[in-house]
Amino acid sequence: MYKCDIHKWTTPRLREQFKMNSSPPFCIFFLLVNLACMKICLADPDNLQDLCPTSPEKQTIFINGFPCKDPATVNASDFKNSKMGEQGDTDKFFGSSVNIVTAAEFLGLNTLSLSVARTDLAVDGLVAPHSHPRASEIFFLSKGRVFVGFIDTNNQLFQKVLSPGDVFVFPRGLLHFSLNNGFDLATGFSVFNSQNPGKVSINGAMFQPNIEMIDKLKKTIISLSKIEANRFKNLTLPWF
Repeated sequence: MYKCDIHKWTTPRLREQFKMNSSPPFCIFFLLVNLACMKICLADPDNLQDLCPTSPEKQTIFINGFPCKDPATVNASDFKNSKMGEQGDTDKFFGSSVNIVTAAEFLGLNTLSLSVARTDLAVDGLVAPHSHPRASEIFFLSKGRVFVGFIDTNNQLFQKVLSPGDVFVFPRGLLHFSLNNGFDLATGFSVFNSQNPGKVSINGAMFQPNIEMIDKLKKTIISLSKIEANRFKNLTLPWF
């Protein structure tokens, strides 16, 4: 005779619902669903130790993250990084520089689900549309005037012109961009909720950049910034 004991792995309410249908197939299905939910809840557990700076030694075992340093060798220097103070080289094709610092370079970030970035934009400099598949991004503008925006899965554009001190959020996995529409160098800083956010750029994946394409893209984004200034904040972009 088939027997399914659910008292150890369900709540009282679920047990009442289970009594309404206690056939063997239903019991097995119920158990599988419950186990799947438990797996999802435990997919990203909390840290099991206070500290876990990335080990600087060559990695020979590949895991979802980085191995920890020997606790006896951990020191305060593991939790300091000065790369955000270094201005990036904007003498490039797009007139921009983005330096993302992850747990690979900033050892103290390991297991904390954090990474940081600095963005420098020359006048008319552009960070072309791209996405971060593993993280949302909080962008803080420190200097200059920058037009930013992101596009959701309905091709709707959310856009704003930022001034120093403003903060903008780019949701995880959505295409976003930034353009310097001021008259001086612009600098912004970002925080990601992943120690390795990743980057997918449409220009690198779909076509080779050229001057004509960049000029057309910049003119399009500049025209969007003027629309935003006229209070038409959100648009649908079937062409993007």
